[in-house]
Amino acid sequence: MFNELLQLIGKYEGYIVGIGDLGVEAVELLLVRDKIELYLAQESRPIPPKFLARVMELDILLKKKMDNLMSEFSSEEITHFQKTVQKPLTHWWWHVCLTSFRSCHFDFV
Repeated sequence: MFNELLQLIGKYEGYIVGIGDLGVEAVELLLVRDKIELYLAQESRPIPPKFLARVMELDILLKKKMDNLMSEFSSEEITHFQKTVQKPLTHWWWHVCLTSFRSCHFDFV
């Protein structure tokens, strides 16, 4: 019934587990999280709490690993993201500078 959401959550988890070895796929982690957000916003049926809880758990894990994720990007990629990525503030995974992480790599302000 929620097969697409389950697949997205599985991809998201896989990317989070792989942080440190993602290389060029690091940006895919952020894009998959975008797809999850879009799915949740557009789904007309109530989302089972276990799926929402899993996304929340993975988000917490991503926040803990954010410094490691940022090391996956080159300074050129970070500069490119700063200039081109226009995501709403609710998409916190793109706006790590606006949260309380130890290091700040993006400057969207």
